[in-house]
Amino acid sequence: MSSERALFLDPEATHSQTEEVEVSPRGLTGARRALKLSAGILGGGLLVTGAVAAVAKASGHDVGAVASELIDLAASLGIKKVCGVGEDIEETTCAEDGSLVREQGRAVAKMVYGCRSSSCSVCTAWMVRRETSSKGALMLTTGHCAGVEEANFVFDYVKPCGGGQSPSQDRACKGTRIHAEVDEDEEAVYELERPCSVVHTRIPIKLDVGSPDVGEGVYIIGHPNGRPQYLSHEELHDGGRNCRLTAVHSNGRVYYHCDTQGGNSGSPVFSARTGYAFAIHKTGSDCNAGHGNGGTLLTKTSVKAALRALDIDFEDRSVTDLMYQGSFAESSPCHASDSTVDDVDLNECKALCLNGLSCVAIAHSERQKRCYITAVRGTSRKTCPSDAKHYTLNTRSLYRAPPRDSSAGALCHETCAHSDDGECDDGGHNSLFDGCALGTDCKDCGVRHDPPDAGICKNTCKYANDKVCDDGGKDAPYDFCELGTDCDDCGSREA
Repeated sequence: MSSERALFLDPEATHSQTEEVEVSPRGLTGARRALKLSAGILGGGLLVTGAVAAVAKASGHDVGAVASELIDLAASLGIKKVCGVGEDIEETTCAEDGSLVREQGRAVAKMVYGCRSSSCSVCTAWMVRRETSSKGALMLTTGHCAGVEEANFVFDYVKPCGGGQSPSQDRACKGTRIHAEVDEDEEAVYELERPCSVVHTRIPIKLDVGSPDVGEGVYIIGHPNGRPQYLSHEELHDGGRNCRLTAVHSNGRVYYHCDTQGGNSGSPVFSARTGYAFAIHKTGSDCNAGHGNGGTLLTKTSVKAALRALDIDFEDRSVTDLMYQGSFAESSPCHASDSTVDDVDLNECKALCLNGLSCVAIAHSERQKRCYITAVRGTSRKTCPSDAKHYTLNTRSLYRAPPRDSSAGALCHETCAHSDDGECDDGGHNSLFDGCALGTDCKDCGVRHDPPDAGICKNTCKYANDKVCDDGGKDAPYDFCELGTDCDDCGSREA
C-alpha cells in the first residue's frame, strides 16, 4: 500500500530537527503515531501536508477536520498551545479603526508555502521595512518557516469583529528568501516582489531590541491554524489576567502565557507597554505545566546583526524610553465589572490594567483584595462593593483610536477619486501616487497638514509617521515628544 510522508518539527531541541514518518491513508493511525514520535509541535504547528490530505480523502473528511483532530490529539498528549481553559482570541478588527493594533494587523500577513496537491504549510510573517525604489518590502518570520526559497504573503486576511464570512485572499505578493537561520530556528527574512502595491500604504512594525521584564503584558497577532487573522492579548478563562511574560532567558529565549496555535509561528510578539515587537513567536509548549509558549528575542546578538545587515530599523528600550506612561485618576461614580482578579492590592491592580491591551478603568476593593477591570469591549458593568474605589486610566491606547486631529491646518477629506482603495494617492509623505490634492485621501494616507512656511518641522519623535500627533502642541492628543518633532503627523509648529 502506498503511503504519504508527514513532516514534523521539534522546536524545543537545540537544533531544528525533523522526522519523517510513514502515514497510512487508511486512517489517523499513522498520524497519531507520528505525533507520539514527534518530540513536540511548534507554535507554527503541525505542517498540514499531503499526508493529512491523503488521510482526509481516505476517511471521507475534509482536510480541516483531520487537522483539527490532530491538534486535539496533540493537546491530549500534553502538547498544548492554548493557555488555561479555552482559546481567548479575537479578530484584530475588534480593535478600533485607527488604533495602533489595527495598523499593526495590516502589516501582518499569512505566509503560505510548500504547496503540493491540495495542501500547503502556513506560518505568519510581518513587514519590517518599506519597499524602496530599488528593493522590495521585507517580511520577518521565524527560521523553521523558511525552508523554501519562495512563499506567498497574504494581507488583510481577517474577518469582521465577531466573525462572519471568510475574506478573500487576493491581496498577496510573492516573496523570496534573502536570509534565514533555519538550523537554529531564529530569524528569517523574505523580500517581496517589487512593485507590490498591496503594501505601499502599510506601516512597518516597529522593533525593540531591548530585553523585556517578566510580568510585562504582551499581545500576539497572527494566523492560528491558517485561519483569518486573530489577536491574542487576554486570558479571560484564566482569572481575567492579560497575556504576560513568564520567563526571559539569557540565551535569547522568551516565554509567555498567551494563546497560540499552529500557524502562529513567525508572529510578532508585542509589548502592551510599548506597542513595539520584541520577539518572534516560534514554539508552542504546555502552557499549564511550564513557562508557556515561546519565541526568540530580537535582542539576541545574531538577530540584531541580521537586522543591521538588512538595514531594518529598530529601537532599544535600554537606550530610548519606549514605555507609554499611564496615570490613574480617581473618579466617581464607582463602576465595577465582571472581569475580576482576586488576591491583589491596589498597585497590583493598576499594573494589571497598564499591562492589559484594552483596559480603560479599574475598581478595587481593599477589603476583598479584588480588582475589577473594565475593558474597551467584552466586560459588563457591575455594582461596586461599598469600600471600592474607581480609577480611570489616562494613557495613549494601543487598542483605541486616537482623538481626531482638529488642529489648524489639518487636512482630512475623502474627495480624492481613488480614496479608500488601500493606496495613498495625495502626493504626501509615503504616498504611492500624486493624482489627488494633499489631504483628500485621508483613510489611505492619514491626516495631512499644510506645507510649513516656517517654524519647527522635524520627524525625530520616536512615534513619527504613525498618523497620530505626539508633540504636545495645540490639539495634539499626546505629549510624548518635543514640540515640532512629529511634523508629518502634527504639522509645523511655531518656534
